[in-house]
Amino acid sequence: MRRRLTAGRSILLTLLVVTGLLASACGSGGDTQDRGSGSVTPIGEFTSRQGLLRQYFLVSPKLTDQQIVTIATRLHDDHPEAWLWLMDDDAQMPQLLKALPATERGDLSTYPSLWVDQHTVAHSVITVGGGPRQWVLFAGAGTGTELVTLPR
Repeated sequence: MRRRLTAGRSILLTLLVVTGLLASACGSGGDTQDRGSGSVTPIGEFTSRQGLLRQYFLVSPKLTDQQIVTIATRLHDDHPEAWLWLMDDDAQMPQLLKALPATERGDLSTYPSLWVDQHTVAHSVITVGGGPRQWVLFAGAGTGTELVTLPR
């Protein structure tokens, strides 16, 4: 009897391991990905009239600067032409995405600027003009705190 229980446990353990591996390989939460420092979920994108792609991702609000750099660098590897926005909240993303076309025309009346300032963990830009292009990651919504600059 003990041998049958041991065999049963082995089968159950094998099934659990295989199920876990399949869930990891396929992703168990839609497009949510674990980037080594927490989950990252795509929450929106916008392409400007100039063709600049902004991609927005939901991340944890309690990341260290090194975790932010690690996540953003990996996302940049996957999306090298995108300007990345790492947000710690997605409550006003529909309003933000709806407002972006108007902001290109100078109309900021519906742009949730206070929310963007409060919930942007980091954002990146790709520098253009004046030399080789570079990818620059800033903490928060402004450009006062540069976290890393890499060749594009």
